[in-house]
Amino acid sequence: MDEKQFEKMENPEVSPAEENVSAPDCSEETAEVLLGEEDAAKEIAKLKQELAREKAQSNEHYTRLIRAQADFDNFRKRNQKEKDEFWKYASEPLLSQLLPVLDNFGRALDATPGDGEKFLEGIQMIYRQLYEVLENEGLEVIDAKGEEFDPNKHEAVMQEETDEYPDNTVIEEMQRGYMFKDKIIRPAMVKVARSS
Repeated sequence: MDEKQFEKMENPEVSPAEENVSAPDCSEETAEVLLGEEDAAKEIAKLKQELAREKAQSNEHYTRLIRAQADFDNFRKRNQKEKDEFWKYASEPLLSQLLPVLDNFGRALDATPGDGEKFLEGIQMIYRQLYEVLENEGLEVIDAKGEEFDPNKHEAVMQEETDEYPDNTVIEEMQRGYMFKDKIIRPAMVKVARSS
């Protein structure tokens, strides 16, 4: 290698066209890549935190749901038990009211059969007492005799041709009918007039 070549290497001459062209700036691209990696790492860390927070919230909601289902199941069981107990002992007040009637029937049966009139009075008193208890519970007698026949309240078992009563009038009650509050529990069995 001669001296001229060596000088060119040490002091390269740059032509005016080459002066305007700059070498690619590698440090800027590297910095952008590094900044991009840092931002991505920060974003990943942020997303991991959000995911952990959402998982914790999801677990909390799931736990609440399980508790609510267990509470509801316990409520349903307790409610069913209370309902069963209610129906099991619902007749207790009525039975308590019927005990004196039962006592009076016992006394009537123990009475001497010699005095028929007093025996009859005792039976009538027991009947009134029993009817009063049932009436207080909501039992009502369905009026029948002399009423116009109503298929909702009366059950016609016989018809009789007569001019004494208007057509379709109940002329005789064969068996009393009863209502419990506003519900018919037994219609009255009746004989109905039919015009001739």
